[in-house]
Amino acid sequence: MRALLAGVLLCAGCVSMTDFQSPETLSPGNVSVGGGLAYVRPLPEANFLFRYGLFDNVDVGAKLTLPALVTADVKWQFVRNPLSIAFYVGGSYGHTPFIFDVADEAKVYTVYPELLVGNGRFYAAARALVVHTDEIRKTHYVALDSITAWYPQVFIGGSFGDRLRVIPELSLTFGEFYRRGLLPPVPGIGIALQYGPGASEDDDEILDW
Repeated sequence: MRALLAGVLLCAGCVSMTDFQSPETLSPGNVSVGGGLAYVRPLPEANFLFRYGLFDNVDVGAKLTLPALVTADVKWQFVRNPLSIAFYVGGSYGHTPFIFDVADEAKVYTVYPELLVGNGRFYAAARALVVHTDEIRKTHYVALDSITAWYPQVFIGGSFGDRLRVIPELSLTFGEFYRRGLLPPVPGIGIALQYGPGASEDDDEILDW
């Protein structure tokens, strides 16, 4: 039952299954806005994203994932050469709807610590998806306890273009979803536009969001 419930929470859009960002941070004052789509069986995941360069090597972001997920994050880039390496941590809150014969409403809190490695065109990331659900009331008239679990995720992606960039991505999530050890791969595609005092058509810095 816990495996089934975990799958329901994923499909209801209450955890983020996408990344769409490189280890490179935005320059102070720069802004990146964009959107992305991913196929998380059986439903697509739609994202609207925003990032802002806060300090040298530090930017912050926000993401709205439909239908009901809000994420805020901070990223610190601590290595620039020969590869860029960054640490990212985000947190989200979601609210699952009533799902007939499976679960009543539940509040879902998620933390996303992540390590990113890459360059100006390609990146890879390893993430721990830590999920806590609360106020799950009844399933078939049997009370359920709150659930806390974590699932490893890995991402690979690219970034193509200058100020306007196209970002393909593929992710894998490991864990007891649907009573199997591995979810099907999640393919995604995003697009982002960077602007601000450090953004230019010939800017060599990677755009991320």
